[in-house]
Amino acid sequence: MLSTSITSEMNKNVYDLFLIRPVKRRNIIIAKFFAVYLCTLAAVWLSIFTGMIIDAFMGITVPQFFLDQLVDSVLTVFFALAVTCSFGSLFGVLMKSVAGSAILSLYVGNQASSILTLVIPLISQLMELEFGISFPFDPFILSMVIGTVTSIGILLLAIWAFNKKQF
Repeated sequence: MLSTSITSEMNKNVYDLFLIRPVKRRNIIIAKFFAVYLCTLAAVWLSIFTGMIIDAFMGITVPQFFLDQLVDSVLTVFFALAVTCSFGSLFGVLMKSVAGSAILSLYVGNQASSILTLVIPLISQLMELEFGISFPFDPFILSMVIGTVTSIGILLLAIWAFNKKQF
């Protein structure tokens, strides 16, 4: 969604209007990133709370273990989503084709976010189960740090590329 909106706006010369006004280019990309990111986070929370309300009305008690796993999973999704949104902004800036930016941001963004945020907890669990070796760090905190650093780095790269674009 982010990549296609940026690409189609660039193809329609929407950003030429911002050259007249004193709007910094980085603010445009950052605002688009946070708008998409926060709307998607709201959708995630809305679906979780809807499920909890339905469970409460049905009289289903959720074990504490599932709630703990839910928190870990939701936190992992938040950071994977940040990586996906930052890739969307990068491909939206770099590509001229709306379809190309959509396909690349979906494929590369989802693959990169899953590799960066989901592999670390998986490796730590395999190390403990197979070899009895405990991971030296909390895997979820490490995946959060990796997700944050990666999304900030890719977003900065998108801002740099957007600043270099000629309109």
